[in-house]
Amino acid sequence: MDEQVKVCPECGAEFFAHVIECNRCEAELVSPEEARGGAPKKKHAAPDDGLACVEDGTYERANEVAWMLRSSGFDVKVLRTPGGSSCKGSFGVFIDRGAAPEAARKIQEAWKRSHPELAASEELIREGKCPACGALLMGSSEECPDCGLFLGVRDGSCDDHGGCGTCN
Repeated sequence: MDEQVKVCPECGAEFFAHVIECNRCEAELVSPEEARGGAPKKKHAAPDDGLACVEDGTYERANEVAWMLRSSGFDVKVLRTPGGSSCKGSFGVFIDRGAAPEAARKIQEAWKRSHPELAASEELIREGKCPACGALLMGSSEECPDCGLFLGVRDGSCDDHGGCGTCN
């Protein structure tokens, strides 16, 4: 049966023997014996550990953000996101980890410039009010008790890594 399948050395997914590359990780597939015994053989390496994903999404969105960051002096790479990456879209904007918090702030500033209505909503949230209806919010609720607006997960699951720019 092993000659009828290949295995991804990155995520362990099984494929028919005629498939060459994992559709998730883009790693070159190997025989089950190679996967059990040897080191993984990658066709495309994951981004360097010194890089952080500051934005992800479609190819067009990633390039738009990358252009904005490059025009602000950042060294940016747009890469297809590998399996297991913190980015969830199919393309990520990667930048040196040390510059990631500043890059995230630039992205947030650009977003606020293009959506000025966000300032009023953020002010209401800081006051403990729903940005849609103005009702008082109760503690760590994820939605407004009056209008049901989803406010996001507020359970303390943020790891304060600074990469997303929302916790700074």
